[in-house]
Amino acid sequence: MPLRGHIIETAHGAAGSAPGDSPGAMRYPRRIACPNPPPMLAQSLLLASCSIFLALGTAHLLMTFFSRKFSPREAELESQMREVSPRLTRQTTMWNAWVGFNASHSLGVILFGLFYGDLALRQADLLLHDRFLGGLGAVVLGSYLLLAWRYWFSTPLLGVSLASLLYAGGFLAARF
Repeated sequence: MPLRGHIIETAHGAAGSAPGDSPGAMRYPRRIACPNPPPMLAQSLLLASCSIFLALGTAHLLMTFFSRKFSPREAELESQMREVSPRLTRQTTMWNAWVGFNASHSLGVILFGLFYGDLALRQADLLLHDRFLGGLGAVVLGSYLLLAWRYWFSTPLLGVSLASLLYAGGFLAARF
């Protein structure tokens, strides 16, 4: 059942069935954009989901570089982290790796929020109907949800849970 405002793939019959085609020629599906825009509720829910991720990632990045919120409570542990290198290489310290991991994690969350937010804003139809893009977003959110549940604390767990529910809600709203 086609949905409002979505791209519909149409097939052109059996191979070689179109006028002017040589016998045995392959015909590929073509995409047709429907003129109706995606439902506003679906788009709004997706944007809200992405906004939460953008806010969480930005806050995490700012706390990484401009606060001591990710520093150990015991000063001696931070001192040791600044001196000891991981087994992997002696070219860095555990402290530098820790800061780098936090910064790259933040950038990944920000990238997700920006990319999917832009899709939700300017190409919601594509996001809502492309199984790869929609599925990839769901897998990323689900992965962050599992990480938050297993390794983090209540604030990111709440934020990721809400973002995941809003994302799923956007897809459900597009169907009704």
